[in-house]
Amino acid sequence: MKLVSGLLTLWAGLIAAFLLAPLAIVLINSVGVEQYVIFPPSGFSFRWYGEIPDYYVDGAILSIALAFVAISVASLLAIPAGLAIARGSLPGRSLIDALLRSPIQIPLLISGVAFLQFFTLVRGWTGVGLADGFLGLVIAHTIVVSPYLLVAVVARLARYPDALDEAAYGMGASRLRVLFTITLPVIAPAIASGLFFAFLMSFDNVPTTVFLIQSGQTTLPLALFFDTELDLSRVQYAVGTIVTLISTAVILLAMRRFDLLPSARAGQRAAA
Repeated sequence: MKLVSGLLTLWAGLIAAFLLAPLAIVLINSVGVEQYVIFPPSGFSFRWYGEIPDYYVDGAILSIALAFVAISVASLLAIPAGLAIARGSLPGRSLIDALLRSPIQIPLLISGVAFLQFFTLVRGWTGVGLADGFLGLVIAHTIVVSPYLLVAVVARLARYPDALDEAAYGMGASRLRVLFTITLPVIAPAIASGLFFAFLMSFDNVPTTVFLIQSGQTTLPLALFFDTELDLSRVQYAVGTIVTLISTAVILLAMRRFDLLPSARAGQRAAA
């Protein structure tokens, strides 16, 4: 038994090392002393963090704002849709569910081209130019990220204890009160995880955004993508390290907020 446990621990360690090795290379390259990227670097310096250009900061602000707006609109659409699919008696519910999940199956590059063509048609019909403004980006990103939130909500509601709602109804609570005081708090961790994945998909979206971004503006992933094509430098690694550290801190805070961090008590329960 101990041999099996040791082999599983070794296997888990190898997987963790395989997944974390690229992040370690990014971190090491971000503090190299040479102007051109070589690995391993001959020395270490933090000068590249001070040379991050202003348009990276502007791109990060635009990316964060776009992602927040997209997931806010997506939450207003996907959460009610998830409740209706999981609990409602809609005709053709399976077809509706598959249709709402379909953006996940479409490559983002194809989605970007399709949105550009659709917005061009809308401009020809109505004169409204969605393809060259922030609104068009919000619409496209909302459609792309909504399925991630929908999937999380539907999956959690499939394991939801209906006895909680029935007990509340028996005590005279209205449907609206049960929704906001029982159902939503219970599925809040699933909503949070869906929102987090949706935020990442919006923030890191290059294939769709590249077709819809307004002239003179850029998101952080687009700026990194084009700069890396032209001239790969340690500045890009420094930006990647900052994004990684901030993302890790946000994940840990969210896991602590929803009590998802592993604990000694949880380990003892699993061992028992």
